[in-house]
Amino acid sequence: MYDFPGSDDGNEWVEIYNFGNEEVKIIAGSGANSWRFSDGSNHTLNLYSGSTIIQPAQFAILADDPATFLTDYPQFSGTIFKVPMSLKNTGDTLKLSADRGLTWFSEVTYSNQCGGDDDGYSLERSQDNWYISQKEGGTPAEENSPIKPLPQNLDQFSEFLNLSCGAIYFRSKVNFVVDGDTLKVENLAGLPTAIRLLGIDSPELGFPFYQQAKDFVFQMVFDKEVEILISPKKAQQIDEFGRTLAVIILNEQILNLSLLREGLAKRFDKANQLILAQNWDEIEQEAKNVYKGIWASYQKGNVVISELLPDPVGNDNELEWIELQNLTSDTLDLSGWILDKKTQFKIPNGTIIAPLGFLVFTRPQTRIALNNDGDSLDLYFSDGTLVDSISYLKAPEGQSFTRFPNGWVWTTTLTPASENIFQEKIITAVKQTNLPAVENKIAENQTTPPVEQQNSIVTEPTKIIKTIKITKTKKYTILVAGSYSSKLQPQVKGTLMLEKSSINWYIQTKITETLLIILLIFYFSRQLWNLFVKVPMQLRH
Repeated sequence: MYDFPGSDDGNEWVEIYNFGNEEVKIIAGSGANSWRFSDGSNHTLNLYSGSTIIQPAQFAILADDPATFLTDYPQFSGTIFKVPMSLKNTGDTLKLSADRGLTWFSEVTYSNQCGGDDDGYSLERSQDNWYISQKEGGTPAEENSPIKPLPQNLDQFSEFLNLSCGAIYFRSKVNFVVDGDTLKVENLAGLPTAIRLLGIDSPELGFPFYQQAKDFVFQMVFDKEVEILISPKKAQQIDEFGRTLAVIILNEQILNLSLLREGLAKRFDKANQLILAQNWDEIEQEAKNVYKGIWASYQKGNVVISELLPDPVGNDNELEWIELQNLTSDTLDLSGWILDKKTQFKIPNGTIIAPLGFLVFTRPQTRIALNNDGDSLDLYFSDGTLVDSISYLKAPEGQSFTRFPNGWVWTTTLTPASENIFQEKIITAVKQTNLPAVENKIAENQTTPPVEQQNSIVTEPTKIIKTIKITKTKKYTILVAGSYSSKLQPQVKGTLMLEKSSINWYIQTKITETLLIILLIFYFSRQLWNLFVKVPMQLRH
């Protein structure tokens, strides 16, 4: 008992056993031929209770504090020697001498790899190997816990399984498959028959590849007798949902690893002494490298940053947002992906993005502050690999930075969680104060891109209709203009915008040029009747 729960002081002890056919007399004290115990330092043995004669197949206890030992084990009635000791919690070498430390007739080495570390269990020796006791508190002065030998065929899995500390072994038939990492067996002799596959995590219901993972497990093991390995360490045997944590083997294949190889599960890195984690991680990485199964979303270009609003009209702390877009026809799992190198916002587990769909993250969610004077934003896979990166210069207020096939532009047409829209031109009314001729006025939402961005944006050639003065009042001159792309077919609608400078909104409609003339005549006639009535007029088609 090298690492007693809580404080180790006074609670450490070592059991010795006479496996010979003759009695052994232990010489206590410091006289000639007296015994020594070494834990790195040599210590004398002093009898506390019982006899110095140890009969064949009998035990004795070396205890740091015999009174404390008897408090911990009140039913004990055998031999106890008081021996000062300080057993290292990470591992140590222990020795016995019958000639005051000149030579050592027994020597063993232990480590915390096999358990017994602050968990209430001891380490027990069996055939020169150490195993965690299967009885809480250990078995002082009793036969050690029976260790069932493992089948020799398991030696072939030594690359992936640590069996040096033993394992609890069963054979049982699978009678139900819950999902890709949970199944049920007929009997586990006292342990829960619901099994959670150790070291992996397959997709849950509603996530990509859920059904494929479940079908894979069903086809591989349902209604078949399988080999089941469980950690000998009590704390690693049952999960928080009452399921037995296990490795399943069938036909010389580890089911847990087969799911990893097929990209039907991720590594679930929870400490368990039964698995050699590094080699399991390598299996997962192989599936990642070829974008297999759930790792299909890890191909660069499948998910991109598609729009962001750095300088909203109003409170930046509340209204800023970032939009991601799925460019594939598959549902993708973004659990654990990372936004922004500085803030390191981790996308919550269970986050999926629909085929060709969008996800919007607000500043209150991410704590990512987009600088109004220019900034950059990165998107990373959960393993830290860069997925996408964009940067921008000074952000116009109320405009989003938006991705289009030919590049990024600023626009007042905000489209969070929906397809990006690009409006080419807007024409605005102006207040009459020595009004100059106004022609071809570009919309305020068509901000000219920075020099370094202009090369990446292809603007459609346009033909601009000259601005026409429709009517005039004492305070306002109303101007109308239309435009259409020279690359569009004749039947494609142009754009018309009317606005009075006394209002802060505009009205837009797309109409054909022929209908434009008819509507202008109608509008002019109405204005003659309402010459002095300031009513915004909306034309729609």
